[in-house]
Amino acid sequence: TLTKTDRIAEAKEVMDYREGLKADAPPAPQPAMAASTSTTTPPAASPTTPAAPKVKGDDRKAAEWVLSVGGTVEIWENGVSHRKINTAADLPPGKLSLRSIGLNNNGNTLKAMADGDFQVFAGLERLESISTNKLTITPAAFEVFATCPALEEIQMQYNSLGDALWPYLAGVKKLRKMVQGFDGLPVQGIGISNLSRTTMEELVLGSTSIVDE
Repeated sequence: TLTKTDRIAEAKEVMDYREGLKADAPPAPQPAMAASTSTTTPPAASPTTPAAPKVKGDDRKAAEWVLSVGGTVEIWENGVSHRKINTAADLPPGKLSLRSIGLNNNGNTLKAMADGDFQVFAGLERLESISTNKLTITPAAFEVFATCPALEEIQMQYNSLGDALWPYLAGVKKLRKMVQGFDGLPVQGIGISNLSRTTMEELVLGSTSIVDE
């Protein structure tokens, strides 16, 4: 977790970011006030999504955790190419950078995990893609990816996330492709405006129930 001795400041930044997201919720309606002849204050501007906290990522720690639960990773090589890694023994020595993470439990082979486990992904600067299939996590687990500046593709299948997922992706500024297939919860489109309008190219909801009310 981020609360180890040398990462207290980073944990505080993440907590502040979460509080900022809560502040984005629309304010409760106020009771009508009697007319007044005094000058009224103009309404405040609508809140915007707070900037993601700057967190120093640990790619090796993240890779080791993914591999320890049965997942796979891809690492950058020579700055441009990438290589798939299936076991911790295959990780090269020295500094490394993750390109993609695969947590696919279609064969029920992954170890159990919780939302908090995803904090290991905080601040991964070159992470571009993550795939999560058939996990028991909740939408809140995905909030950490706002701290991954290069992330552009998220694929999720056979989870139960529904519309509640989308607000947690508001901080993923370069998100280009999102797949939310075979979801156990219906999707109404609530919160879709949280997805990046400037970078989003593809939204796939294959075999996910879509309802209009």
